[in-house]
Amino acid sequence: MSAVEQSDEEGKMIVPKIQLVFSNPAPGREDEFNEWYSSRHVHEIPRVPGYESAQRYRVTRHRLGGSGGTPEPFRYLALGDKVVRR
Repeated sequence: MSAVEQSDEEGKMIVPKIQLVFSNPAPGREDEFNEWYSSRHVHEIPRVPGYESAQRYRVTRHRLGGSGGTPEPFRYLALGDKVVRR
């Protein structure tokens, strides 16, 4: 068992996972997409069995340690913290 794995009261392994979701809004619908995602969807994710939390980020167009560079292919990233029991 690794340092992050634990067992529940039934002896099942509890394995933490992180789900990454990269996304872009449809052209011309960015405001609507952001309103739906930030005010509704990100709050629905923790209600799904196995998920504990969710956060949403806007991807910047700058590379760490420098400026400029090629724009990232996706503008948004959502992280879902999930627990899997085996």
